[in-house]
Amino acid sequence: MLRSFLADVLNPIVWNLPGNAAKKFYSFSCTEYSSVHDLLLAARKTQSDSRAAKYLGHLEDEYKHTSIFLNRANKIRKDKGQSPLPHPGSEYEQLFELLGEKRFLAFVHLGEKRGCIQFSSYAKYFDKKGDSYTASIFKAVLEDEVQHMNYTYELLEEMCGSKAEAHKELARANRWEMRRRWMRSGRAITSKLFFLITISIYPLFMPYKLLYLCVPAKVQKSGWNKS
Repeated sequence: MLRSFLADVLNPIVWNLPGNAAKKFYSFSCTEYSSVHDLLLAARKTQSDSRAAKYLGHLEDEYKHTSIFLNRANKIRKDKGQSPLPHPGSEYEQLFELLGEKRFLAFVHLGEKRGCIQFSSYAKYFDKKGDSYTASIFKAVLEDEVQHMNYTYELLEEMCGSKAEAHKELARANRWEMRRRWMRSGRAITSKLFFLITISIYPLFMPYKLLYLCVPAKVQKSGWNKS
């Protein structure tokens, strides 16, 4: 699979960039904590008690992963004499209400599937490096991710009534996520572009600023007089 191949190829670069290992673990922690809130909302809003129980079980795992990844990030920073990172904030998108339950399940399933591919690759990479501790972290989380991937698909197929309909819902969720990523990328690029334009234009106004500063204060207040 392409995603697995890319992860295997990029691992030596991604995990060895200065300061990037702690950043990655912290980003994992933030993602897991965001899922905690989405799953809590799902458990409250679903019409099925059995599905609510599944969401709450999933939520407990995500909260556990939040702490695991945060602790690893801060251990790396502590070893380098850096201050600890804060616990992730409570920002989330209320995806259950935004997508509806079927598409929410499809979205979560796709995310868990990606997580399985990534964490499997990371575990193998750290095993090869001889870092059994970090590898064990990813292996432990991977066990939960596989379970989450499986149960979300089972619930999705149950709600859709057939595998064919479930696959259609997965395709819709995938398209929605691609649009979301595109829009997020666009906003990030726009923000950076605005900053670059601002710092590029500012020097052009420096001569006018200097000219203004050279004008006597009396003239600045009264304006230019025609002779």
